[in-house]
Amino acid sequence: MDNEVHVHEDRPSLPFCNNGNEQFLSQLCDEKQEQPDSNLLLNNSKILTSTFAVQFEKQQEELNQRIKFQSQQLRSVVHEKEKEHVEALLKDVESHSLDLLKKKDQEILQAINKTWDLEDFLKRLEVENVELKRVAQENEDIAFALYKTLEEEKKKEIIVMADDAESCCGTNKVKEEVIMKNEFTVCKSCDSHRPCILFLPCRHLASCQACANFLEACPRCGMPKKASIEALIF
Repeated sequence: MDNEVHVHEDRPSLPFCNNGNEQFLSQLCDEKQEQPDSNLLLNNSKILTSTFAVQFEKQQEELNQRIKFQSQQLRSVVHEKEKEHVEALLKDVESHSLDLLKKKDQEILQAINKTWDLEDFLKRLEVENVELKRVAQENEDIAFALYKTLEEEKKKEIIVMADDAESCCGTNKVKEEVIMKNEFTVCKSCDSHRPCILFLPCRHLASCQACANFLEACPRCGMPKKASIEALIF
């Protein structure tokens, strides 16, 4: 009986008595212990991946929001700059336009003033023309009146001289003829010089040059003197 047991203990095929089998069993136990650890790592990895994905998505959304906000700010700044630039251009254009309008207004005002000056000049010319025509007509009338007066004086002088030649009457008639002759051939102021000044407006040839300088009225009719003309009598 004892021999059988000894043989049984010395059999090399039993695994319970072999060191390699112990290592194998230990390895199996280790694998059984490591298997739940790998599952745990896998689960943890999934959790971490999910958390990372959520965090990444959140950060991505925040980044997009930030980019969107900055883009809006940039658009606002660009829009404001464009608005300021357009306003500055409009102000420059408006200022330039106002300057041009002022220059045009000044040119128009100068043209209007020149037109008024020209109209005033033409009116003055018309008035002067009318005045010259009036003076010319007056001079013509005066010249004609002077001519008639001279002709009358010549005729009277001829008549007086003829009467003197034919007269053989008394002293009174001679005196009358002398008086009539002196009436037209002697200055009415000094009764000595020959008359050569025609008074206006009465048109009487009644004074010599020396007396006419201080006479204020015609010595023949007494009408106030407005003007006088020297008549050249030959």
